[in-house]
Amino acid sequence: MINKTTKTLKVLAFLIMLVGMFALTSASLIYSNNAQYDDTSHDYDIPDSNVGYATVMVRGAGYYQYATLTFNYESGTKYTAPLQNAVYNQWLKMSFINPNTNLKVTSITLTGSPAIYFKDVYVYGDISDKEEDGGDGGVVSCPTDKKRCADGSYVSRNVALNCAFDLCPEEKICGNGKIDLGEQCDEGENNGIKCSADYGSSCTYCSSDCEIITVLGEYCGDGILNTMYERCDDGNRINNDRCTNECKKPFEVIVEDFEPLVWQCDSRVVYDDATEPGRISMHGTPLVERINNYAFEGEQIKWRVLVMDKNGIDKVKDVYITVDGNIEANCRRMNNYQYTPSNNDIDFSGISLFNFGGGSIGLKDKENETQTPEEGTQEENPTPDMIDPSCNARILEEKLTKFNPNTMAYYECVLTVETFESMQGDSEVLIEAIDLDDVVGTMDEVEYWWFNPVIQLSIDGEVEFDEVRPGTSSYSRRVIIGNDAEYGSGVLLDMFISGTDFYDSSSSGAKCPTTNKLDLSNFAYYATNGAYSTKQDMEVGRTCDDEGYCSLNYGTGFNDPFRFYNRNEIIQANNNYGYYFSNILSPGAEMTLIFRLNLPEPCNGDFDTGQIYFWGEAI
Repeated sequence: MINKTTKTLKVLAFLIMLVGMFALTSASLIYSNNAQYDDTSHDYDIPDSNVGYATVMVRGAGYYQYATLTFNYESGTKYTAPLQNAVYNQWLKMSFINPNTNLKVTSITLTGSPAIYFKDVYVYGDISDKEEDGGDGGVVSCPTDKKRCADGSYVSRNVALNCAFDLCPEEKICGNGKIDLGEQCDEGENNGIKCSADYGSSCTYCSSDCEIITVLGEYCGDGILNTMYERCDDGNRINNDRCTNECKKPFEVIVEDFEPLVWQCDSRVVYDDATEPGRISMHGTPLVERINNYAFEGEQIKWRVLVMDKNGIDKVKDVYITVDGNIEANCRRMNNYQYTPSNNDIDFSGISLFNFGGGSIGLKDKENETQTPEEGTQEENPTPDMIDPSCNARILEEKLTKFNPNTMAYYECVLTVETFESMQGDSEVLIEAIDLDDVVGTMDEVEYWWFNPVIQLSIDGEVEFDEVRPGTSSYSRRVIIGNDAEYGSGVLLDMFISGTDFYDSSSSGAKCPTTNKLDLSNFAYYATNGAYSTKQDMEVGRTCDDEGYCSLNYGTGFNDPFRFYNRNEIIQANNNYGYYFSNILSPGAEMTLIFRLNLPEPCNGDFDTGQIYFWGEAI
């Protein structure tokens, strides 16, 4: 970069002008135009010729101007010489080398930016040195200027290098990234990095001495056994001995290395984290109400899988759970497990049936169950040597029904959700089995889980009343409550509301109607969620009037001071064994509330201290 100081600019101009003053010996002048142009771009038509280079006097009208010269070839292609800085308010002689002297040049284009002046345009070459006239089409000669090297010596331009300067002694260094004389290669910092050749192939790399080195990969006949490609390798080329020239044994029975197969049996189960009881699930019990694939810290996901290896079940080294390709938990082999209908059921003791619109999740009513197995199926006469039908064990179209303890085993796999820092977001969960030869089999049922999703509520609007006349009713603007849980997590929220009494924070002698407190019982709300509203409310643990305005219950914390279930739901409609579907918000869904204040009479004061809370609990 050129320094802006006048002293530096003058020195640079002097040096460049000296370079431009060297005479040219062999090249012929084939075009000249001594006119001065004050435009920033100009084309010059020249006779078809093999141009070696061009020179031009250039002057800049301000700082940091530059000039370029473009050689326009007969073929339609172009070559633009590298940018050169023009000196401010001084004439500078520039030389532009043509690297493609075998192509005929029909014109040159001078371009400057932003304000450049040109004069004394000269083009050198040899019109007679054309390929069709017996010439070689190359550069006839180069400028005779020289470049000074660090050791004081000079180097000239080289015709073989398209008139570029030869290298100085200090530039001829192995490792500079340029292939100098005497070097086969030069990859700079990559010199000496060996390549790795695949079996039966080779590769090359540039050594630290700038020599090309060839590396051979392993091959049949090198005396090294490569178990991936060879059955034997005796290091000779005798084809009729115990190892052929293809590295195969003449007579051999090869047993297939069977890939372990993994089948998921029955439904996987999510267990509560045993820290806080929910509406249905208690400590450590199955979360039968969890219908979407999300789980929080401490909760457990349990699978039972059937693993088969025809080479022998004892050849299975490990069965494990992976999360996003990383092994997170090992599975336990159930050595004493045998399938019977009695031990196939998940223990939901103490849990009520959870029903979603007629479809149930949870316990079956075994006392009243009258369904009989279809005739001819496994379930008709189950025996311990049968495979659990829920595994749906198949090899291609073959359905497996008999349990073979020599090749099969059941495994119990339990994944405990870790903290937010180590396990968060959308993850792929798989169960895999690996044998002693590191052959891996994977369960077909790929599951996607959202671990530790971020839960948020959005609130649009405020519970606000204008001046209210004692003895009248006033209504707030609408308030919209939304499920703003992490996008894609699928978290369902069970919604609740609670509040406190309100007080006048100033010393104004408030009274409403008998003391300085506005009781929470004077507030009510009306809520809608889709097809449901509080007008359909079942009024469990609270009261609603004919208009659908329901009272609020006290609460400053979730389940504090009383449990919120069947008491503090925002809408209590369409109850199905524990949950009110009207009260559930799916991700992105919203419900609307309007509050009513029945101000008692007499009442005096500004009651600005109190709270109305909205709560959302992940189902």
